[in-house]
Amino acid sequence: MVEDVVCVVCGSGECEDELLICEFCEVSYHMTCLDPPLSSVPPGDWSCPTCVAEVDTCGEALTCMQPCTALNVWWRLLMLTCYFKTIISILRKEF
Repeated sequence: MVEDVVCVVCGSGECEDELLICEFCEVSYHMTCLDPPLSSVPPGDWSCPTCVAEVDTCGEALTCMQPCTALNVWWRLLMLTCYFKTIISILRKEF
């Protein structure tokens, strides 16, 4: 069992060969705990449903759950941009 790495759905760290770790937030999921479940380890980097949804809310929809390795920096910057746009919007409404 991988130490300190547990699936956020079932809470287990068993079946470590089935645990996927999100490239962005480092949260883990068993492939079988995902909805829909995955039957095999996806190639390259993998993004969890929460990180994919965060990108989607910014209006930049992902076409798959595995962004290309070469685009990792771009995806991280996009997520940060979305986050800061949301914070600025909230602050403008508050003040």
